[in-house]
Amino acid sequence: MDFIIRDRNYFKQNILHRIADSLDKEIDDYMIDIISGSKKIDGLDVKPIRQQLFYENRDQIINDTISVLELRIKELEEENQKLYQKNMFKLSDTQEEKLTRWKETHNCKNRNKSHGAIGGQYKYTFVPTSIGAFCSVKCSCGAEIDLSNEV
Repeated sequence: MDFIIRDRNYFKQNILHRIADSLDKEIDDYMIDIISGSKKIDGLDVKPIRQQLFYENRDQIINDTISVLELRIKELEEENQKLYQKNMFKLSDTQEEKLTRWKETHNCKNRNKSHGAIGGQYKYTFVPTSIGAFCSVKCSCGAEIDLSNEV
């Protein structure tokens, strides 16, 4: 008989712990719903409850919000970088060398003249195709160099 009483007490305590854990979780979820505004209680003004819960947990709420925003900023920066790199054209070292030599040697009536506050003497044109990007550079004097075949 003593054995049955001990088992009954153990079973009773175990059930009470599980009920308490379940109620604790349900109360936490309920409070979260109240804070978020998704839970309405008829006849009860939840605004003071929400304010009190916010004031008691504001540091954690703010830190969690900042963490979420920092993560989103990082994701957007990575996405922006991928888009930027996808649509970016670069000259190879060989193309740069050929262009530099051309800039120094072609007969240019506009050489050493002002081209406004931001320059603008040269127009770079890139045409992406399935076999690569065609590239040409045109000077404000009208002279043009094709850099497409340079690797």
